[in-house]
Amino acid sequence: MIRSLLISCKLLTIAALFLFALPFRTQASQYALAYSSQANRGAANLLGSTSVLTANAYVFTSAAGTISQNPAGISHVCYWLDRSATGTSDHCEAGTPYDFKGTLTCGTATCGGAWNTAAVTDGWHTMTEIVTLTSGATETDTASFRTYNGSQLTVNAAFDDGSMVAGTVVLQSLSAAGTPVTLATMSLATGSAGYKMVLQPDTVYTVALLGTDGSQLASFPFALPSFLKVDPAALRGATLGLVFRAADHTVKQVTPQISFSF
Repeated sequence: MIRSLLISCKLLTIAALFLFALPFRTQASQYALAYSSQANRGAANLLGSTSVLTANAYVFTSAAGTISQNPAGISHVCYWLDRSATGTSDHCEAGTPYDFKGTLTCGTATCGGAWNTAAVTDGWHTMTEIVTLTSGATETDTASFRTYNGSQLTVNAAFDDGSMVAGTVVLQSLSAAGTPVTLATMSLATGSAGYKMVLQPDTVYTVALLGTDGSQLASFPFALPSFLKVDPAALRGATLGLVFRAADHTVKQVTPQISFSF
């Protein structure tokens, strides 16, 4: 009898240990953060580590499985940017659509409020939402993503005697039709000009340097290096250096010196 009891106790102990060893199942999220570059949330994607937001972005709450502008079962949603979801939120929405920056009415359609991502520094950010369901339960979702609103393009021009070149820098790119499009015209009064822009992969840019009399001193193309085409948002700046002969103002370097910073 005692032997039978001991065996039973051992079996119960093993069973209990087995149950404790089983992994706890976490409930799958019903909702997720999504974003679009369009006010009507067209071509939206879920917000995550591969997301790079530029200029105006429309961040909203979606169903987790499929992008949905008006997910069901929600009482209200509150959002926190770059901080834990405690205290006063950055914004709360109590009706569909649930947008990080509020809801605007665009004619007969409802459009999301634009978030100007240039208001924050380029780089990694986090957004947290607390979704309060109509049942009273809550769900917390957090997404990490990046913002990118341009790399600083700097053009330096000097003579080989150390003096600075004065004039104008004209920055252009080619349109889809192959015609030049002027992006910026910058003064080169002190031998240096800078312009912040979103450099696109697979795009050829042209920098032309004009003298004070309007004559073209130099013109050359440049593009992002091939290893940046996967992630152009990693680029923080590009510097182009030109050296001219003081004697005749012709380009001394056949190939301009280009450096990239990350």
